[in-house]
Amino acid sequence: MKISKHGKIRMKERTSYNHKERHLLFRYALIRGKNPQDIKDEKLRNYMKSKQGIKGSNIKLYKDYVFIYSKHGKRLYTMYKLPEHFLEREK
Repeated sequence: MKISKHGKIRMKERTSYNHKERHLLFRYALIRGKNPQDIKDEKLRNYMKSKQGIKGSNIKLYKDYVFIYSKHGKRLYTMYKLPEHFLEREK
């Protein structure tokens, strides 16, 4: 699995993790993260789908972040911090 150049920049900007922690985060998100269809809250599910961008990309929710991977999960394109108003809903 690889991280795109854009993905590396966004992970560094949007997390306080060091390089090794960011690498583990993106791997765990792919394996353990929730798909949009696994999310009970319809507004959160729609928010995730709106961030998908590239049609057919793989999107996951993990540790208050939305991760967008290539269709087969071989490359991380970008990630977003979940907005505050969604954080309490999912917990």
